Amino acid sequence: MEYVWYVIAALGAGIGTGLAGLSAATVMVPVLIMLCPSFAGETGAYQATAIALASDILGSAVSARTYARNWNIDLKRGRGTEYTKHTGFFFLRLSGLMFFNSSGDVFTRETLTAFH
Repeated sequence: MEYVWYVIAALGAGIGTGLAGLSAATVMVPVLIMLCPSFAGETGAYQATAIALASDILGSAVSARTYARNWNIDLKRGRGTEYTKHTGFFFLRLSGLMFFNSSGDVFTRETLTAFH
């Protein structure tokens, strides 16, 4: 009977991901925790979350391969997005180090080595 719930969770995750762009974790985790006895325990929620997130990665990989096969990927615009993202992460990390540095000096050897 537990295998039936696995199939229902997978179908629900596929429908939610395909139609609404939801993460598979929004459907799979509650179904696995509430209805499957093997996930009822101290680490059951963590295992269910790991399985759901792994299925998200697999679904993203299949989607990326389909887009690449049909030439629906625009790498020129993607590069700009990546540069913006990495620049933002750099400044957020730098501001976090400035805020949480106890000595008050931002450019110490320890804080600069945190970027490598």
